[in-house]
Amino acid sequence: MDHKFLFISDLHLGSPLFECENEVISVLSGEYSMVFIVGDIIDTWEESVEHIVSKYSKLIDKINELENIMIIKGNHDPSLQSLETIFPGKYVVTKCEFHSGENSGIVIHGDEFDIMVTKYSWITKVLAPIHWALERIGINLKAFFRELFFSIANKRNKSYYKDLVFDIEHSLVEKYGHEYKYVIVGHTHLPKIETINGCIYVNCGDWVHNKTYVIYEDGNFRLVEA
Repeated sequence: MDHKFLFISDLHLGSPLFECENEVISVLSGEYSMVFIVGDIIDTWEESVEHIVSKYSKLIDKINELENIMIIKGNHDPSLQSLETIFPGKYVVTKCEFHSGENSGIVIHGDEFDIMVTKYSWITKVLAPIHWALERIGINLKAFFRELFFSIANKRNKSYYKDLVFDIEHSLVEKYGHEYKYVIVGHTHLPKIETINGCIYVNCGDWVHNKTYVIYEDGNFRLVEA
């Protein structure tokens, strides 16, 4: 088989917006030289790790069956140690390199230049006890913020969303584009393949809004809708 690589990102297992376990299993069942899962597999912002692993055991088992796989930690994922427990014997990292002939790329989740993640991550820690207290009186704070996120994500064609994503994309290329020909990410839930300042920027998309993934074969990246 010629070299064929799969890049898939942002499954968000645990989110009620994820409703395509069998479709993901079908994608993972293809023949690949290497599979890269580019972050946000387990959505700990929604449910406990134990509940998610139990609920999606079929998909977790499928991932664990794969021999050539790299798992990148995303900002919604649990710790590296927890991911290593869920996926024993697999490579679980924060970033890795991707090589094709004379060219190389970096595979990262892509959240490091998202100001809402880097600057305001403390908010989730503050909200945790508040969420617990509100749940006791029947108010689901997570559902409120999920609906807010879903509303914002549905405004992907709005200028302010494009500006936010533009800044993230160009910051990633500015940092890594001098060393790598390819920058492969997820995180923004905005699937695309484009050349930025001579660097090929690849975003795999997600599985709660777009159901997309990326195939690299014969020297080319291809964005696929499930």
